[in-house]
Amino acid sequence: MKTTFVLGAAANFGFDNTGNFPLGFQLANRIQNQIAAELNEQSMFPQGSIGGAISHSPGGLSLEHVEAMRRIENSIVYKDSIDDLVDEWSDLSALSQVAKVCIANEILKSEASTKMCAAMQGTIRPAEAMRQNRDSWFGKILRYANPGARRRDVDKCLKDVRFITFNYDRMLEATLFAFLHHSQNIPADDCRKLISQIEIYHAYGHLGRLPELGGNARFGGFEHREIHAASLGIKTYCEELESGHVDRIRSVVEGSDCLVFLGFGFHEQNVRLLLGDNDAEHKTKCFGTAVDMPDRKMLEAQQLFRDCGYSLNLQGSDCHSLVEGLRAEIFN
Repeated sequence: MKTTFVLGAAANFGFDNTGNFPLGFQLANRIQNQIAAELNEQSMFPQGSIGGAISHSPGGLSLEHVEAMRRIENSIVYKDSIDDLVDEWSDLSALSQVAKVCIANEILKSEASTKMCAAMQGTIRPAEAMRQNRDSWFGKILRYANPGARRRDVDKCLKDVRFITFNYDRMLEATLFAFLHHSQNIPADDCRKLISQIEIYHAYGHLGRLPELGGNARFGGFEHREIHAASLGIKTYCEELESGHVDRIRSVVEGSDCLVFLGFGFHEQNVRLLLGDNDAEHKTKCFGTAVDMPDRKMLEAQQLFRDCGYSLNLQGSDCHSLVEGLRAEIFN
């Protein structure tokens, strides 16, 4: 059975349970605080993380960028997310660029604060970083998927498991690498090959390919040039995505026997990105977490799925409880 896990922001609690990774409104607050700190320097051209990163762009940091920083600081308090602000102020050409740098800066800081990052830098043992994953939704996937296969035979135990993530960070890839390299004692080069065979799609891009996987985008990189480079790989939800990328994601969804939504907010545009506009009836099983989700929002999400030909089963449980409770349904 082909099972696809669709990851939203709250799914990151499965990788890092300290709350380092912000949800939409938390990210907006952090961005506002960072911009305020840089503008309070009373310099015409701020040189903190955001200003310094933009300085690495073609043409460098301009007054237009500084004005965009001020607009974000003044307006983001009335928005649920930075994406909503970018959408509303799309007529300011520099604002989207500044917003992406802000997002990249905060997510890189979140990566850098994790035990996984400390393990990759050699300051703690890998086992300490991986211990918190044991009872997470991800740990349960690694234990339960394709139960007839040995866990050492990763190509078999993760066969027909795919991931679509709406997050920009690389926690999924970093944790997979740690599992393969340290838990299963697989050489680094072989880990790269195995991970390349696992279908992982970042709906709106990511902060860059990790060095462990053949890239040069350091996990938790904090230098200004790294923040700028990371910002180039992400899009906000209001931007048009390359059609081939969307087609590939929809092909994965249509080819799935089971869709499992973990920590997903069911924003209409994101749902339609996945399901398209075809209202033909689908037999795909769809499950999702709905912790603290208002009844009205649950009903809207279920209706949206029905409009696209799917039936959505929402449960008021967190990510790891849902995977545990639906073990037979998900991995049968």
